[in-house]
Amino acid sequence: MAFISHEELVNLKVTNPGAIVMSYRSLREYPYDGPKRIPATDITSEVADNILANALTATLGVRQAKVNRPWELVDLTAKLDAKQPWLGFEYETGFDSKADYDRLINHLWHNVNHVAIDREGYGPYCPEITFSPENLSAYMNGTSSIQQVIGWMNDNKVPLAEFGPTYVGTHVNLSTPAYRKAGTPVRARCLSLINQSILTMTYDEHVELFGRKPYGLGSTQASWVEFKMFRSTDSLDVFNKYVEVSKNLAELMEYLVSNVKYAYANNSQFISNFADILRGEIKADKSVVKQIADGDELYNHATMNWRGRYGETYEHYQTSARSEIVGI
Repeated sequence: MAFISHEELVNLKVTNPGAIVMSYRSLREYPYDGPKRIPATDITSEVADNILANALTATLGVRQAKVNRPWELVDLTAKLDAKQPWLGFEYETGFDSKADYDRLINHLWHNVNHVAIDREGYGPYCPEITFSPENLSAYMNGTSSIQQVIGWMNDNKVPLAEFGPTYVGTHVNLSTPAYRKAGTPVRARCLSLINQSILTMTYDEHVELFGRKPYGLGSTQASWVEFKMFRSTDSLDVFNKYVEVSKNLAELMEYLVSNVKYAYANNSQFISNFADILRGEIKADKSVVKQIADGDELYNHATMNWRGRYGETYEHYQTSARSEIVGI
């Protein structure tokens, strides 16, 4: 299981013959710290056994990296509902004990399919677990893989370490039906308006909705957007609130793709009731867009390179911007 099943590995020579799978070396091999490349056409049943066994050993030894991304090996969207938004979360973690780390890794390995595990989070035992996309409906009924894993952590008392103000985050990858079909200019306008809106939220709104000031803004990744927003949590109740925010954001993305317009030159734009939309208090079609003549300062600032550690926010724009366009 974990990143790919034994059967899927063996069948790659038919389903994805050009694929390359990385196999970790044992500590007795040299160089043991780097995986070797194995073409899909060379994977036999025995080779597949070795790939999976070595990957588990490396991960339990905290030597893993995100070298085998299941969505690059297997078509994971073929079974998804094209009429729904798709969500996938990257869950940065950190654990105080090797025992808790091992329990989580073994649970993932034997119970969850198509996850990528690398080292990014807090402390020496810091697996980042990237879950493959699932239909929005799976999150709304609580059956998504990440909700099942956090529920297992709660039931089995496997808590995250207390990481304080460290930026240990949970990133949501969002794709909606209209966004998947849209062209690059439309996607860019949609994402720009969302990113500018995030930066005009107050600090209290950031904490309320994301658990912190976001680490980063949305960035385009082919037909989806990665938002580096949420503070990692081991509470299923808190995570389910993140799911609600993500659902509302997905609905906004779907609406904006069809309705967002070009900004005027030298004017930045943002949705002034953005926080209310994320709370679910109003629908996307009631968005109120404001613009401000700032020489495109906010527009140029709200890019995928913005980082919460040092990036400026513009909550004062909520009161200083003058013009409004109701319903976009």
